[in-house]
Amino acid sequence: MVCADDVLTKEEQIGLLFRAKRTCEGNIKAKHKLPQGHVREARSSDKLYQKQRDKASVLEDEVNQAGQ
Repeated sequence: MVCADDVLTKEEQIGLLFRAKRTCEGNIKAKHKLPQGHVREARSSDKLYQKQRDKASVLEDEVNQAGQ
């Protein structure tokens, strides 16, 4: 897939990026899969993520109310 002069075309670069993205997404999904019947324990990062989502939701509500 590499040209003889070792220069990648834009299309080749895009293809490599898409394949890398698919690989990364597959690795992430596999990491988060648990055997059936197991429950993942809550982590502190989960709580932080939820707090950020809650803050964003409150801000969105305030913006929507201000625009009405």
